[in-house]
Amino acid sequence: MDRLYGASIFTKLDLQSGYWQVWITENDEHKTTCVMRYDSYEFLIMSFNLTNAPTTFCNFMNDVLYDFLNNFVVVYLYDIVVYSRGIKDHVIHLFRVLSILREYELYVKRKKYEFAKTEIMVVGYLIREGHVKTIMELRSILGLANYYRRFIEGYSKKTTYLSDLLKKNYRWEWWVDCQ
Repeated sequence: MDRLYGASIFTKLDLQSGYWQVWITENDEHKTTCVMRYDSYEFLIMSFNLTNAPTTFCNFMNDVLYDFLNNFVVVYLYDIVVYSRGIKDHVIHLFRVLSILREYELYVKRKKYEFAKTEIMVVGYLIREGHVKTIMELRSILGLANYYRRFIEGYSKKTTYLSDLLKKNYRWEWWVDCQ
């Protein structure tokens, strides 16, 4: 996550059925054979339950996005983060990433992408310009503060804004009441 330092615009892409988009190398299909009751079955595409499927998929994604890694892309399995310092660069970076995904026929889930955001949640991290926070850190802070709730007047009202950050897909912005 240290690669994201200085970035202010983020896009999160989540690949559709990640492993299922990787073809087994021709003539290696026999290595995926499953014995059925009356026959056997060979996978033509990678199955999640195959040995080393996650490793193979990570290597595949690193190969596909190799030219962009640590410059403006971070990949974790099938989660891709495109990051940039400004919107003009971001449009160029996004075009390059989407072009390479098209070239390799990798598809993104329509419901799970976020384009050109100033704040995103990825693999348990809340990312925004200059900050990378984990949900575990937030829970830890709230847990410590919870210990002192008997001594803090209006505790639940004061921590509402932090507790809301634990909600899935919650978009939080700083405003007067947060202060």
